[in-house]
Amino acid sequence: MLNAAVLRRPWRAVAFAFVACTGIALLVYYLRQEPPSGPFWDKYQQVRFNMTEQEVRTLLGPPTIEECFGSLGDACYAWDEGQQTIAVTFDCYGKMVNKGYRKTSNSQWITEGQTVR
Repeated sequence: MLNAAVLRRPWRAVAFAFVACTGIALLVYYLRQEPPSGPFWDKYQQVRFNMTEQEVRTLLGPPTIEECFGSLGDACYAWDEGQQTIAVTFDCYGKMVNKGYRKTSNSQWITEGQTVR
């Protein structure tokens, strides 16, 4: 038996169902991760741990963004191509220790890193 309040105000039930379905559809859309592919992704895969800054620059070209954290700190660089981004971190010795790839500005980062000992 249906609640009397639901029968008097059916628009509330319809509105709730609409909002719930819209929320679920948006959640599925944003959580769906298609496997990365393409030339920029291929370049990301070629970046290896312990590569020097010069080796990475040769592979990816000049970075779009450069951030350094002091003379003995890490240096972070980012390369953009369209909406895609590759981010690479170098340690104070100039060796690559962390990398990340993002397909679009609203997608999650795919990251790989080494533990510093």
